[in-house]
Amino acid sequence: MKNKLAVERTNLAVDRTILAYLRTSLTIIVVGVSFIKLFNGPFLSFIGWILIVFSILLFVFGIKRCNKIKKDC
Repeated sequence: MKNKLAVERTNLAVDRTILAYLRTSLTIIVVGVSFIKLFNGPFLSFIGWILIVFSILLFVFGIKRCNKIKKDC
């Protein structure tokens, strides 16, 4: 019984972690799009695109990491 509850707690923690990665990625995407739309300079536009790419990579990394943890349980 205790082992089953521990596995369930771990699964719920992994789900919260996935949601945290999603929330962080979406926030970084919003910042990147804001840099692109609000500022006319090429440097800040470039930074905006870098932030968007970084947020996508961060989300993919988070999904892979969480799937690895779920497989171990």
